[in-house]
Amino acid sequence: MPEYTVAAGAVLLLASAFAWHSGVLAERAAWVTLGIFAVLTVAADLVLTGLPIVTYGRAQRSGVALGSMPLEDLAYGLALCLVAITAWRRGETAR
Repeated sequence: MPEYTVAAGAVLLLASAFAWHSGVLAERAAWVTLGIFAVLTVAADLVLTGLPIVTYGRAQRSGVALGSMPLEDLAYGLALCLVAITAWRRGETAR
């Protein structure tokens, strides 16, 4: 299996578990934020990979894509967003 795909899946799985354990996934605001972030990520990534400013080797990814954007990019972006939301919420509740 391609390394990029495995890494993206693992990072998204860990971020999701972190968010779920913290209760973030029960909040509507988190889902709205993820949706907005996903739309912006797809738009930016389609531009970057379509021009092509950013390219990926075929051997490192799954081959599943939305236009020119590998879906692994979306997984990494969503994982980053989940970690940021969760860290923010945990910081607020610690005060």
